[in-house]
Amino acid sequence: MIEIVLICLGGIITIGLSINSIIKSNNQEQELKDKTNKIIELQEALREKSEIQIKNLEKLNNPIPKEFEISFFSSIKADSIEFKQLQKAASKNGNHLPVSRNNKKIERLNKLKDAQIIIEIVFRNNEKEMTVRFDQTPIQFVGFNTSLTNNNTFLMGVAPESIHFIGSNLSTNNIVTNYDSPSLVDFKNCDVTFKIELGFPNLYKLGEKYTSLYTISNQNDINFSLEKVILESTKIKIEVSSFKEEGKNLFKSQWKN
Repeated sequence: MIEIVLICLGGIITIGLSINSIIKSNNQEQELKDKTNKIIELQEALREKSEIQIKNLEKLNNPIPKEFEISFFSSIKADSIEFKQLQKAASKNGNHLPVSRNNKKIERLNKLKDAQIIIEIVFRNNEKEMTVRFDQTPIQFVGFNTSLTNNNTFLMGVAPESIHFIGSNLSTNNIVTNYDSPSLVDFKNCDVTFKIELGFPNLYKLGEKYTSLYTISNQNDINFSLEKVILESTKIKIEVSSFKEEGKNLFKSQWKN
């Protein structure tokens, strides 16, 4: 009887040890899983932190420039009769326009000789915007009121099938963003709009004297077709083409970088 009791006790002890071993093994396995999950979480946090640091470093290395030089290539729409008149008038001046201050036959485009030009380029990525503006009064034309092709000059002339209108190295420091800590990195593959506005002088009486003031008019009858825009700064070149007309002298494209 005692032997039977001892055998039963031995069996119970063996079962108890086995259960304890299983429980201990399960606990160790759970601890290992917990530690593994913590390691994975730490690695993920380190990876995210590393990516943030890389992005921040990239932003620091690509700040918004303090100045841009804008060049753009466009043409002005003209009907066949006007185009022939412009060809004839410009032929004596190396195909450059404007050609004089008193030529009624080409008056529509010739009035650009006294015009103000305002160019606005907006880079937009979701809520972030960078606006670059250029303003000149009056427009400085190569071959008309300047013979140099240095900064802030325009070239208007008769090409074989169009009236080209080109802005060359238009320097501006009028660069505005709508948020803090801006960077060019924020504008990767963003939308770009390009707008041209023209102002013309009008006489206004101020006291006893008349003075000429420039005003932007919605009645402007000069329409452009935009081909390409280039913005350059130190070690930076932004080139945008394939513009689509969105409105009167308003164009839209994408900066794919």
